[in-house]
Amino acid sequence: MRALSTKPAAAPSSAPDRSTRVEVPTLKSIMSALRAHDPYTYRHSLRTVRLSLLLGRACGVSMPALRVLGFGAVVHDVGKILIPGRVLHKSGALDEEEWAAVRRHPLEGARMLLEVSPPPGVCRVVGEHHERWDGGGYPAGLRGEEIDFNARVVAVADAFDAMTSVRPYRPAAGTEAAAAELERCAGTQFDPEVVLSFLRVPRAMVEGVIGLDLQ
Repeated sequence: MRALSTKPAAAPSSAPDRSTRVEVPTLKSIMSALRAHDPYTYRHSLRTVRLSLLLGRACGVSMPALRVLGFGAVVHDVGKILIPGRVLHKSGALDEEEWAAVRRHPLEGARMLLEVSPPPGVCRVVGEHHERWDGGGYPAGLRGEEIDFNARVVAVADAFDAMTSVRPYRPAAGTEAAAAELERCAGTQFDPEVVLSFLRVPRAMVEGVIGLDLQ
């Protein structure tokens, strides 16, 4: 299945961009809805965008691409608005139906964003951030460089913040343990070059992000 286009985003144009005009109010309304539905996912998204931008710069991402990366990172989990809170915060194992709902959130999030004309490339970040380098991810089973590069960056940032956050089903991991897990999964779950770039980001900068008390 190829749910989202894998064609590269069109080059920037000098003509007025309708999506730019709606970006700020749309982003605010989307994030307000996410915050109301699940404060944890809202705070996680704010940390993930900061980690993604740190990592994007370490990877040499251009300024125009960083804009897409940042927008995609902050709304990467917007599809979770459609997942019941009892599932998002369940302390035990998910059943088959609950796990299916979780696996739909990237595609559902991308579909939601298509309705508001985000900047080109943002929907791919949202729709592909749970794909795996080895092809074992979801929702489309993309592998390697089939996966949007910005989505590969967000995948690493997303996982690191998730591992270092307290969840109902486990305690937070330390930064060293989380970094070791990224390194272990490089080449299977994650793009190995992106992981290498993440490990080169000064640890103090990373810890400064995950230590933020965002409201």
